[in-house]
Parts: sequence; C-alpha cells; structure tokens
Amino acid sequence: MAYALADSDRVRRVAPGARTALAPFYALSGLIALLVLVAAGGGLFIPGLYRDNAYMLPQAQGNDLVTLVFSLPLFVGALVFTARGSLRAQVIWLGSLGYLLYTYITMAFDAVFNSFFLLYVAIFGLCVFTAIGALSHADADALRRHFAGEKTARALAVYCLALAVLLFFTWGGQLVPALLANKVPETLVLAGTPTSFVWVLDLGILIPFLALTGIWLWRRQSRGYLLAGVVLVKGLTLGLAILGMAYFMLRDGQPIDAGILAVALLFVGSALPLLALYLPRIKSEPQTPPVAVAPSSATRPIPRWCFLLPAAMVPLLLLATLGGLLVPGLYHDNDLVVPQNQIQDLFMLVVALPLFMLALVGAARGSLRALLLLLGCLAYFLYSYIHYSFGVRHNQYFLAYVWLLGLSLYSLVVLFVHLDRERLAAGLGAGVPRKPAAVFLLIAGGLVALAWLADVVLSLLAGTAPETVKLAGTPSSVTYVLDLGLLVPACFLAAVWLWQRRLWGYVLVAMLLVTTSLIDLVGVPLSLFLLGVTGPAGIMAVLATVGVALTVWFFIGLGQKRLS
Repeated sequence: MAYALADSDRVRRVAPGARTALAPFYALSGLIALLVLVAAGGGLFIPGLYRDNAYMLPQAQGNDLVTLVFSLPLFVGALVFTARGSLRAQVIWLGSLGYLLYTYITMAFDAVFNSFFLLYVAIFGLCVFTAIGALSHADADALRRHFAGEKTARALAVYCLALAVLLFFTWGGQLVPALLANKVPETLVLAGTPTSFVWVLDLGILIPFLALTGIWLWRRQSRGYLLAGVVLVKGLTLGLAILGMAYFMLRDGQPIDAGILAVALLFVGSALPLLALYLPRIKSEPQTPPVAVAPSSATRPIPRWCFLLPAAMVPLLLLATLGGLLVPGLYHDNDLVVPQNQIQDLFMLVVALPLFMLALVGAARGSLRALLLLLGCLAYFLYSYIHYSFGVRHNQYFLAYVWLLGLSLYSLVVLFVHLDRERLAAGLGAGVPRKPAAVFLLIAGGLVALAWLADVVLSLLAGTAPETVKLAGTPSSVTYVLDLGLLVPACFLAAVWLWQRRLWGYVLVAMLLVTTSLIDLVGVPLSLFLLGVTGPAGIMAVLATVGVALTVWFFIGLGQKRLS
C-alpha cells in the first residue's frame, strides 16, 4: 500500500479542474478524520462508553481498533496524496471513505444510545455528503485512460459479480430459513437488536453496488474502473474490521458466526492480491486516447429503461403496505409502535403510492413537473424504508423493506446520473417561489434541529436515552439519525443553493418540499396518536399546511415544459 501512495509513483494526473472541484470534500474528509479519531479512540479507551450487551461490545471495540490503527491512517494518507494529484491515492481515499461510511451507519443506528451519539450522527452525515460529492466530481474518465490491462479489468468485473452472488447466498442462507419458519434469527437474539444492520446494508446497498460495478467494468465504462478500486479497498478494510471483531469476541468467550468469519477471510484474502494487481495498472501516462462517448446526460433525455427500477417498487409497495394492514401479527413491535407502523402503511397506500404512480407515468412521458415529483416521492420512500429496515423488529416482510430501500436509493442514483441538465434548466419557470421556499426550508430545518437536539442533549445530561428510544425499544432513534444527519443539512444546503439560483438548488428544493410535506402529513396523525392535541402536534400541522401550499405553488411555477 505504501507503493500506491509514494511520491515516486508519479501517477499525478488528476486534472487541476477536478482537484479544485474536489477541494471542499478534502476539507470535509479532514473533519471526518478528526471526528473518527475521537470516536474510535473513545470506544477503546473510555470505560463504560458503550452500553451494548456482552455479545455486541467486543465487536464494537474490535472495529474501533482496526479503524484506529489501519483504516484511519490509510484514509488520511490517501487524502494527502489525492490532494497532490495521485489517481491511485484517489481510489484508496474513496474506498476508505466507503469503509467509514459503512462503519458509522452501523454506529449511528445500531449502537445503544451513548454519550457519543451526536458524534456518530455527525460522522455519518459528513461521510454521506462527502461520498456523494467526491464520487460526483471524481475524474473517472482520467482513471480509465491511465489504466493498462483489459484482462485485469475483466477479472475484476467477474470478481465483483461473483462477490455479489456469494454475499447474496451467504446472507440468504441465514435469513430465508428463519423467514420461512417465522422465527427470529439466532444472531438477532444474541445481539438484542430489532434487525440485522449488516443484512440491511449488504442486501439493500452493497450487493447492488457490487453488481453495478461489475456490469459497468465489463462494459468498459469509466465509472466501473473507479468503483472497482473502491470495492477492493472497502473489502480489505471491512474484512480486517470483521477479523478485529472476531479477535475481541474470542478473547471475550463469545460465539463467532462461521459464515461471517469466512466472508471476512475472503474479503482480505482476495482484496489484497487484487489490489496489488489493480493499482500498478494505473500508469503515469495515458494508455488510451480520450474515448469518443455518447452525449452526456446534460444533452439527452432520460432513457425509458431508467424508469424500470421505480416501476418495480409498485408491487413491493402494495405487498408491504397491505401486509402491514391486513396480516395479523405481522409486526412484532410493542403496542405503541405497531399502530404507528399501520398509520404509516395506510398513508403510503392511499396517498403516497398513488402520487408516486402518477409521477412515474408523467416522468416517463417527459414531464418536468412529474420528474421532480417522482424524485421527491423516491426520497420519501427511501426515508420511510430506512425506518422500516432499521427500526421495525424483524418480521416476514423484512426482505420487502430492504429491497424497497435499495430500489428507492438506486432509482434516485440512476435518474440523477441521466438527468437532462440543460433541458431541465430551460424548463424551470420564472414563477417558482424561490425566496419563500428557501425561507421555509431554513425555518423547518432549524425547528427540527432544535427540537431533536434539545431532546438528545437533555438525555445526555441526564445520563439516559431519550424517551422516544425507550418507547420504541430500539438501540437508537432512526428519526434523529436521519433528520440530524441528512434531512436538516440537506434543507440548509438546498435553501442556500436556491437563493443563489443554482440548478441543483431547484432540484433539491423540489425533492425536499415533496418529501417533507409527505413526512409532515403523516406526522400529524402520528403526533396526535402519541401526544394528543398538544403543541408538537400543532406545529406539525402548521408545517404540513405551509409545506403543501408551498409545494403546490412551486410546482405550478415550474410551467408546462417537457423534457423530451
């Protein structure tokens, strides 16, 4: 790995423009590194920080050890050399960022609420925004031109596809028998968690990511060359982390799942030699001339096939919502949580799903309004099924929740990749309520941040978990993690971009207006159920009313433009 980062490798062909575009994400990465140092160091050296049970505690400490002594130094070293222009280091930086994102998603959602909760949420949110920005601005075409060895590329494509299949059958072999028997898997009983975060992340996000990377690399698309290196670095760091967990568990006398240990050994044993094969193939001089490619997504309509992923969500949404309403005993949560789940199911069935289907049909026909409405509905379903996947106790519909999470996420990715930016800019009407929408998002984001932070800080001062966490029976609050880590920063960012008249500001604001309106609309009956007619329910009703009105005004202001 030192070879990959040394100045003598002379692989310094990241274009100056790309380096300038990545500069903000270098700064965010430096902040991430500092926060991770505190979080991992505290996990190892602060007695009593973790409040997890005896089965989970050694796993957390093993993960902290590997993060502190290997993954974090690798991340910082790669960051330094990426900023100097190294393409090899850029791949390692992005791969180690992927590892930190995976790790702190788990810590934010799965670690029992402790005094570092806000730190985990901050790292999670920073990693998400940094990963999105860095991958969007990374020069994959330059990496493709500097890569020598098509046979190596084909071998890596097969590896990614094979790893996706292997993970699918490994986790499926543990999960499907329990689902068929309507039993809780043994690993969940030992962990004392409502669900398995590894299964959610791997089945919903990692396996599709591996499959897409393999397909893109096989088809010699530039993004495949970049993401293949990210997969290898992430696989190595994640495998070492699992081995670190296994060491601490053995030392503590805890049972180790043979399947997970085999996956860890496979990750490390395959990623190391493949990285040794991959990194030297990135040469100091271009190996191929610039490839003539099809027009970018900025100059062509969205292909019709891009709408197949959101279309595949429709039968799953019907299955999940009708099942929640009609299948007796489906939910295994407590008496307070089950009615909340059913209120959410009913709202999605009668409001969100019909709206989603109308937007899907209109977007496929080229309507700008329908496309932005579709993006907002997808963001809402992503938000909702993160809740179901991470917060609802394991039941027979677990796979439906995970697949809906994955389909929502990758539908957004595919649509954004192919978004027709020039036609989108031309289609924005002058009647959009730019300033009112920006002010509303700032106020709504600020109110949510103040409300959740007040609850968290008061609970931390009292040395206990927030009441919402206790009532839900979950390790942490999925709502607090999503809102503080993602939704509130997105509201602030969208408001600033919209005020500056940036194109992405209009897109992000349209999405957030739809998403927050749907969240607030279902939040009113949920607040009434939980709290009765009180101040919070009234505030939620006001936000929902203003949000819906602004959303309608915003979409009317878009005009009647079409994208094709």
